Amino acid sequence: MLILFPVLLVVVCLMFAAACASAGLVVAGIVFLLASPFGHMVGLMGGFLNALLGGIGFLSAGVSLGALLVLIGQGLTNLLMSYGRFHVRLLKPTEA
Repeated sequence: MLILFPVLLVVVCLMFAAACASAGLVVAGIVFLLASPFGHMVGLMGGFLNALLGGIGFLSAGVSLGALLVLIGQGLTNLLMSYGRFHVRLLKPTEA
């Protein structure tokens, strides 16, 4: 159990950082979508269509990263549960 906690702590920190990046991508996508009608005024190269497609791309990247994080989190939870079950079966209650 002493080895599991530091590994789990690092994994949770990395997942939190990826979740923040996912939220940042979604916010950037919303900003791009809101700025797309005014692309020529705010200096976005390519005009309306480029900003619109960029916003959609950022939104889809953020949503897909969030979905991937959910799948990874669910898999890690299942792995942790099976690890705990293995050690409960392996150790006798008097030794634990």
